[in-house]
Parts: sequence; C-alpha cells; structure tokens
Amino acid sequence: TEKLVAAPARVRDVRFADDQDAERVIIDVGDKGGTEATVIRADDRGAVLKIARASLPKKLARTLDASAFAGPIRSVSTYADPDDAGAVRVEVALADGGPHAQPKLVRDAGTLTWEFPRAGTRNVAPPKVARTVRRRRRREARPNRRPVRRRSPISARP
Repeated sequence: TEKLVAAPARVRDVRFADDQDAERVIIDVGDKGGTEATVIRADDRGAVLKIARASLPKKLARTLDASAFAGPIRSVSTYADPDDAGAVRVEVALADGGPHAQPKLVRDAGTLTWEFPRAGTRNVAPPKVARTVRRRRRREARPNRRPVRRRSPISARP
C-alpha cells in the first residue's frame, strides 16, 4: 500500500490591517483547507498561532511593527516553528494596558484572519457625527476670518 502525503502549504503573505472596530492579522496560506491552524497561547501579553503542514518563505520571516496604530496589537512576528519543522508560527505581541478582548480566528478558503477587537468599540461615534465635530472645530480655530462679500449681478451694472 502506498501512502500519499500532501506537500505543505506555502504561506504566501502575512499582513496587518487596521479598522475602526478591530485590528487583523491576515495570513494567505493559499490552500483550500489542508493546513491546520491552532491558537497555542493567548494571554494579556500576546498570542501565538501555529499553522501545521505549512512552510514560510525567508522574506516573510519578519516582525511587523503595528504600535503606531495605537490599537491592541503592538507587533506581529512570523517564523518557522522551532519545535516542528513542518509548521509556521505567527506571534502577536499585545499593547500594554490590557485586559484585551479574546481574539477570533476565521478561515475563508485559503486565508486565515486573526481578529483582535479594539477596547470600547461600542462607544465609537458614527462617521457622520465625527465629521461634523471636525468641521465645527476648523471654524472655531479661525475666528478672525471675514466672510467674503459677493456682489449681485444687478448691483454690478452701471
């Protein structure tokens, strides 16, 4: 009897996405379900995702700094699993000042999306309200601005 072993999936891309309600780590594994992803650690300092039966190109073994976004994720590191030669780890370091909401892992075809909700997203104002406040502040910042007088077409005639 012959045993067929599928080749490991190749991680194609690992990227960070920032949104109003959550920050996301998006991992393109390029397969239709041959890899197995498991969260092996999640606490107030960070979380580690293990992707079994996967390989990582050298250019994707890196750390992405997400601290400038001021959300729950401080950095995202991807590397070959030191304990398992056929696996990849994605490690997320969380920002100080927890506790943080529990992350959620979603698989869609060949993409894994690891979602980290922002704290207090229920209190975020709708975009229209936020824009109105900004416009009002701009007007208040320039109180000495004189209104422009326009001449009517009738008064401009001799």
